[in-house]
Amino acid sequence: LCVKNTGAHEMTATQIFQLVSTVSLVAPIVIAVAILFGLRRPRHVAARAIVAIFVAWIASIIYTALIYNPAGIASAIEQGIDSPVMKFDNNAIASTLLGGWIIPLATVCVFLVGRGIWQWHRNRVAET
Repeated sequence: LCVKNTGAHEMTATQIFQLVSTVSLVAPIVIAVAILFGLRRPRHVAARAIVAIFVAWIASIIYTALIYNPAGIASAIEQGIDSPVMKFDNNAIASTLLGGWIIPLATVCVFLVGRGIWQWHRNRVAET
């Protein structure tokens, strides 16, 4: 697996896997924040938070199955690792099923607490 850039540098399977791994951590954060602050419905912020966490979690599961695992297998083959499929089989999907909601939950909590602090500070300044 080798992807050519527009420049003179070719990305190896290991470099692609590093990029894919980074995206697997960043994507749930971006999806959760986009849904939390980008949607107008549901109107209640708690319902929107639940939707954001759920959608980011499902997106993580799909990403793991369709992109992360194949890129990991290609990287392991490129590195000559014995039994490369063993590390990137259903175990990666199972761990995403079990714990893939944690990053979106933490993201939503941090942004909601930050928003609450910002509103409290803004209201306090307005009162003085």
